[in-house]
Amino acid sequence: KLTSAATPSHYRVSIPGKARAEADYVLTQLGNPSVVVWDTRTPEEYDGRKVRADRGGHIPGATHLNWTELQHEVDGVKVLKSEAEIRALLAAHGITGEREIIAHCQTGIRSSYATLVLQGLGYSQVKNYDGSWIEWANNPTLPIVNGANTPQQEEIALLRN
Repeated sequence: KLTSAATPSHYRVSIPGKARAEADYVLTQLGNPSVVVWDTRTPEEYDGRKVRADRGGHIPGATHLNWTELQHEVDGVKVLKSEAEIRALLAAHGITGEREIIAHCQTGIRSSYATLVLQGLGYSQVKNYDGSWIEWANNPTLPIVNGANTPQQEEIALLRN
């Protein structure tokens, strides 16, 4: 059943700027030990075997942990692992509440899931790089690593200059 017409009103939309990261910000954080760039894509996307942009590989220094590792199957349904399991898994990859975490994937969807999980765990320094790999890899001025070898922190610092 239809109701009467809606009453016009004004609604202020605000974009949570602190929850988003852009490419230029990510670039300035490469090599920063207090920041972890979390690549939530598949192993094949991370190491460049599966290319879904102009270039394949990953952001220099990025930590790889496939977002699906946060889940397990219960009665044929994928659900989040326990809080303790997720915290241990994240910590094993250097993803802790003491560091700023910038998550990304191919287009920002999988990393949105990851940032939501982190926020649910109470991590306060979480950003989603929603431009993600499609933006990064299609910009030839941005550095990438193709293959499983990740440059050392000193090499990453040189890339920033």
